[in-house]
Amino acid sequence: MTFEAMADDSDAAQARIFSGQLNAEIDIITARIETVDALTECARRAHRLTERLRAVAAARRAVRRCTNASMRSCSGRSGPAGVTIRSGFSGDRLQDGAE
Repeated sequence: MTFEAMADDSDAAQARIFSGQLNAEIDIITARIETVDALTECARRAHRLTERLRAVAAARRAVRRCTNASMRSCSGRSGPAGVTIRSGFSGDRLQDGAE
């Protein structure tokens, strides 16, 4: 084997080693990118869920305000079947005259 042939074999061996290492690095970076993509999607879903929960909470507060206003306007009046409507309505349930 000539010196040139040995040098070519050495260059080819180095290129194969470098190629293998480069492919390993590319696989690692690809896995990291996929992880970041997955985490980003989870964050987007969580943000959408958070926004929905905020909207539900706002709607619940609006219903509670309306209900409380209605209850205050009817405070002390007798309702159907002898139910006395109290102004201290908490929004969770109606309280009848019996305690």
